[in-house]
Amino acid sequence: MPDGNLSSSLPAVLRPWLSDVRAAVADAGGTTVVEEPDTSVTLLFWSGGGGAVVLGPRTRATYRRREAGGGCVRMRVRAGRAEQLLGRGVRGLGDRAVPLRELWGEPDDSLPATWWEREHRDPAGFRHAALSWLAEAATRRLSSAPPTSSVLARAELAEAAASALSDLVPRGGVREVSRQLYVSERQLRDAFTSAVGIAPKRFARLNRIRSVLARAERGQLATLAAETGYHDQAHLTTDFRRVMGVPPGAYAAGRIPVGPRCRPGSGNTG
Repeated sequence: MPDGNLSSSLPAVLRPWLSDVRAAVADAGGTTVVEEPDTSVTLLFWSGGGGAVVLGPRTRATYRRREAGGGCVRMRVRAGRAEQLLGRGVRGLGDRAVPLRELWGEPDDSLPATWWEREHRDPAGFRHAALSWLAEAATRRLSSAPPTSSVLARAELAEAAASALSDLVPRGGVREVSRQLYVSERQLRDAFTSAVGIAPKRFARLNRIRSVLARAERGQLATLAAETGYHDQAHLTTDFRRVMGVPPGAYAAGRIPVGPRCRPGSGNTG
């Protein structure tokens, strides 16, 4: 079971970078796990070892069969901060999984696995170990190679754009956001994609779908469409099917695909 959002207990060095940290243990196998679309870059530590994995933004839902036992720690990176933390742009990282050591060149990022074994599948202990390792590694990297002024500028622009694009009722879309931020649409798109991993238009679309999922039990589709910025129910249904793989009614009724088993290091964000 997840131990919830524990970002308030983050090490001070990680607070500018991470928005959410969750640890979970799989108590029972055989159930289907829904990996919802996600606009964030995520760091994932598996209890089985193998080191940390960087997950790019997930533009489509995936469905996996849960394995009994084991667990993971997921750390969501704040919008626009991934390029600073990782030391390189994340353009092209969407729907991909890359070992952190390939980006950082760290020789050993598998320490949290030993904590998991020692603490007998204790999510809090595993979370603490993963955060401690990341805090030390990030401090070393940021001290030896601090972000350049251009990286900081892209992060600031991307963060401001992400905040504006999270508005569920579009007011001019990307064009209006670029006008508000005094940059061209092309400048905004290039900076945003490098810092966030997906284009601003797709970010806004996925954010609306995530809002639909959060409100799914509150009312009818027509109401949800109006609340989440869609022109009508038909547009919501089309977008939902494209991202989630099934129409909203089927998803709400639990008629979802049954995917393969979860496996660390499979090469994609599932």
